[in-house]
Amino acid sequence: MDHIYKAGTILLLETGEYSDYGYCGQLVTLCDLDLREAMDEYKGQYKAKGEWDGPDQSGFVGWLCSTQKCAALECQTAHIGSYGALDLE
Repeated sequence: MDHIYKAGTILLLETGEYSDYGYCGQLVTLCDLDLREAMDEYKGQYKAKGEWDGPDQSGFVGWLCSTQKCAALECQTAHIGSYGALDLE
């Protein structure tokens, strides 16, 4: 799967699996973005602060914004039901 996004694309970054599944960034791309290339660039420039320190997901989101590849989007949530039933809680 290609992970190349045109400038102006709204991008929701997902992490984890099963019960650990979640989101770590709601962004808009400010330029054409090859996400794999950006990830490799982030990992390559990362400077560990200790033995157990390394590039992580939330740090990557911050880096995308600080390098002006993306901008954070303010986002609201609304839970509209469970188990297939439509209900605004």
